[in-house]
Amino acid sequence: MGSLGRRVQVFQVAFLLGSVYCPHFYYSNPNNCFSTDNFHGGYYSSGVLRRLQNTGPFTCVRECLLRRSCHSVDYQSDGGRCELLYLLAEHRSITIPPDGQLHIEKTQMYPMSSMVNTLPCHDTTCGEYERCQVLFDNSTVCTTTECSPLNVSRLWTADVNSTLAVGEEVNFYCSNDPSLLMATVKCRQSGLWKITQRSLANTHQCNRIECLKHQDAVYNNKSYGCYSFTNKAKSYKDATTYCQSMSPHSHLMFLDSAENVRDLKDVLPPYVSPMKFLWVEGLFIHEKKTIDIWNGSIPVQNLRNLQAYANIDFTISGCLSFSALYEEIHVAKNCDDKYLFVCEIDINNYR
Repeated sequence: MGSLGRRVQVFQVAFLLGSVYCPHFYYSNPNNCFSTDNFHGGYYSSGVLRRLQNTGPFTCVRECLLRRSCHSVDYQSDGGRCELLYLLAEHRSITIPPDGQLHIEKTQMYPMSSMVNTLPCHDTTCGEYERCQVLFDNSTVCTTTECSPLNVSRLWTADVNSTLAVGEEVNFYCSNDPSLLMATVKCRQSGLWKITQRSLANTHQCNRIECLKHQDAVYNNKSYGCYSFTNKAKSYKDATTYCQSMSPHSHLMFLDSAENVRDLKDVLPPYVSPMKFLWVEGLFIHEKKTIDIWNGSIPVQNLRNLQAYANIDFTISGCLSFSALYEEIHVAKNCDDKYLFVCEIDINNYR
């Protein structure tokens, strides 16, 4: 075969792998292979599934169509930077696009099928965070190419340029103090994240900064908890409302473990008499044998093995109170009685 034949054969392979419509043999210049009418201006700076460089616009679109978890793409014509985005439109905030920055939603990609061939792969061929690949016999295989987004504390902020791609290492910093490195995680081929580095000292420092934003709050290193004692007696309803106003998902302290009982005693100032009762989270419903708490209800049987609940009178309905002297939970029939209380402040509020 002559040199010309070899060059044509190489071009055809590249053409088929890219699945890009390039009339007049302009494959070497991606800007000649598409019309910007298929895209619109825009840029979303978060929710990047994977970032590709030196990529043509229709190859960028094709990579999105091969992944169920890709919902749109950002494309920068200068340099051919392609960003596959996993966030749905309602969860993204658009920014002012730089020159040449284009965006297209997945729902707008399907009319381009004549130029972007993905068959026999479809949007539902593979699972989430997998890529569909067509083999020589026209069968398909699914490979894990990304990890699912991490459910992290709102106090953790990831590298601005991080993605979910396999092999990617992501650093998380403290939102209150970006100089504090909280952890480094790596996306493995299994599709699971692995913590490769974590600083407990920085975690405590970051949590403490957030905790001390609240009035009379103290941070407990043992439980990673943030608590606030209020030296003003209130009814159970008023105490609940006060705690819930401190931050989203904050509530009266819930004693569901021996560690929480210990933490409650640690939070109490020395001038508080152990003879006093304190309101704690929980409304016991005798008929249902359940305890209503801020985020639902739990069967009382789940707590009967805890020492603090050993002598509780479950024959009446009422609000839960705690005796620091005896380290026991009691049911107060009159929830309008005024007791002191401790709020448990949710400083992480996982997202």
